[in-house]
Amino acid sequence: VFSDDLIKENLLIISVFLNNQHHQSIPDRCFLKLCPMSNIIDEIFQLTNDVRIDNFLWVWFEQLLNHVLKDNNQMETDNEENFSILIEKTLNTIKFNSNILKFIINCFIKQFNNNNKYLVSLASIIERKYPIDFDDNIRQQTENCSNNEERKRIREFASMTAIGFKHQPLSDRSSLAICLNHPQSQLRIEALQRIREGIIAKQNIEREFLIDVLISRLNDNEAKVVNEAILLLEELHLTDNQQINDILQKILQRENEDWSSVQQSIVRLLALDSTSETKYLHLLFPTTSSELNLLNSLLENYKQQKQISSPLLKLTKKIFKSTTINNLSTTIDRFIQSITTNDDQKNILVPLLQQYDEILRLVEHYRPNWIKFSIIYILLGIEILKQQANNEYIELATIIVFKLLKKLSQEISPTNDESTEISDSKTLIDLHVIKKNPLTLTNYDTLWKLFIHALPKDYNQSSFSNDFLCECIQWLCSENKTSILYLLFNEQFSSLNKLVLFLAEYYLNLIDKNHEQEIILKYLVKQSQIIEYTNLSILIFSFLLHSSNRTIRSLTLKIFQTKLKCLTNDFDIFIQNIKHHENEIITDSEYICYLISQLIQTIKLNEKKKRKLNFDNSLLIHLFKITIDQNDDLNFKLKQQLNIQLLYLLKQCKHWSIFNEYRIDLENLLQQSEQNLSLNHNKIFIENILQHIDYETLIHEQTLCFEIILQILKRSIKKSKALTTIDIMILTLKQVCLT
Repeated sequence: VFSDDLIKENLLIISVFLNNQHHQSIPDRCFLKLCPMSNIIDEIFQLTNDVRIDNFLWVWFEQLLNHVLKDNNQMETDNEENFSILIEKTLNTIKFNSNILKFIINCFIKQFNNNNKYLVSLASIIERKYPIDFDDNIRQQTENCSNNEERKRIREFASMTAIGFKHQPLSDRSSLAICLNHPQSQLRIEALQRIREGIIAKQNIEREFLIDVLISRLNDNEAKVVNEAILLLEELHLTDNQQINDILQKILQRENEDWSSVQQSIVRLLALDSTSETKYLHLLFPTTSSELNLLNSLLENYKQQKQISSPLLKLTKKIFKSTTINNLSTTIDRFIQSITTNDDQKNILVPLLQQYDEILRLVEHYRPNWIKFSIIYILLGIEILKQQANNEYIELATIIVFKLLKKLSQEISPTNDESTEISDSKTLIDLHVIKKNPLTLTNYDTLWKLFIHALPKDYNQSSFSNDFLCECIQWLCSENKTSILYLLFNEQFSSLNKLVLFLAEYYLNLIDKNHEQEIILKYLVKQSQIIEYTNLSILIFSFLLHSSNRTIRSLTLKIFQTKLKCLTNDFDIFIQNIKHHENEIITDSEYICYLISQLIQTIKLNEKKKRKLNFDNSLLIHLFKITIDQNDDLNFKLKQQLNIQLLYLLKQCKHWSIFNEYRIDLENLLQQSEQNLSLNHNKIFIENILQHIDYETLIHEQTLCFEIILQILKRSIKKSKALTTIDIMILTLKQVCLT
């Protein structure tokens, strides 16, 4: 057994000798001594990383190859196996530079004959490791040949390997690879035919090469060449390749009689594939005579393949039976309605909904077709919404229609819109699906109106509806679609009080939502009649008077001045005070807080005078609080959100009853875990309640205050993560000290 160091030393010595002698060879005795060393290949690999040993590698490979072929001829199987292992390990393990690769490929070509399949398998190792170098070497050697005999020999060798297949001779001077891109279409066709013959004969042809051939020739500008490429594709079963499928779909969209035979071939190919349903869905909505012919051809081919069991194809066949180009708009309108009303939604409607992105991607290169399918899907979604039978499909349809309407806004014709408003889907189909007229702003708005009228009227019944409405309002606001927004408000909110509540839940005093608040308030101001608002709506309006945005305050005041009728007289004094201080509120966002504090102080003094007793319980504060807490339409989160807004309004008030009103809320919060307590909305709520531990509160509610303070100070802070509790303790102590 030779040590690694000894083997490396011997290899270095041999390399030095080879670098300094004219005759490049190793004596056979020396070579045979190296071969049995167990880790010889690993040491050669290590040595190539340290020094350049090109001469040694040339000699080593050549002698290994000679021994492999010699043993092969003499049937010395034991030695052959040993040398075969060594040469395969050499080719698989060692990294070769371009010079050595050229030498190795030359050795293969020199030794090549049609009977030596093992040599071809060795060449395939190099081909897989160095595909570009292998391809370049074959091409260069073919081009540099001085005679046809040698060129033929190289091409024969190359044709036995996967990459080399393309270098085989096809005409007198050109290889198959050259013929594939030859200016003469007949040579391109012959090259494709030769490849198809190779596939049928199960020859070893590189998959990447075949895909490249199909992509280039399916894009050919000669229909005859493309037809031949489709025959090759049929042999290869590569319609699942996205690039290839995209090319086929583009060909299907060509409106040119010269390509009808090619299109028929593609349809026949799709019908052969039982999994190809998603690849023909866009054919189900024909808008030209050629598209109608393709649909009929598709249905006929599937019938011949006995695959007409597809429920979607059955429905298509039934609807489009006897259809002509003259009644296409009526048929498509009926087809859309049939898709949504059919009992087998899973196999008819769902595939179309799931593939809408893919269908639109396939047609996006030709904008009129993209607009056509966008309108089809919008009308399909609207029909689903009208049925309102399955919530799962309603949500999906809502998302699809909304996304497409947003994208379709970029396709509106810039020309003057003088078209009259239309209200039915059939006319829309006729204008923009069949005739492909430019989409006018009027007709775009019609699509929005049809969508809004079809939407379920259940905004407060699901989180999906609320989230969708928020997103929809945000986008319509950004696009200044005021008339559409007003229609949405009118359709989705059965009363203005519900709209006010929606505003409070999603937009109230959020600076980044000022525009949305303004639009909703303008809608409320524009109402022709005086509206009876609930106490909660009036309280929400008062929160809006505290907005930092002057326009929001101004619009809210207009509602107080002209559009407001209270359902009760509980807030009469409060409302009158607001009306009398319009200018101050518009000028100063904090004035509403001062106004409320003065109003409560006035009520307090009046109560004392009337009773001549030390009784100053503020009914207004209590009324504000129960307006929120006793409203069954509000969820817990919204109640807390509105209570925080109320505390903001009451921040200038020095009245003991505020802390008393929020006593239960504070006690409930202090029962929460540290994790819940650290949530931002909970922290804000606690901080705003604690702000009302003042001198007057301590005088009137001394026991309650100290009970709460002790409850806060008793919370455990052993855990290092109890930072929120520590902050609350510090805030409480500061507040007491200030008092």
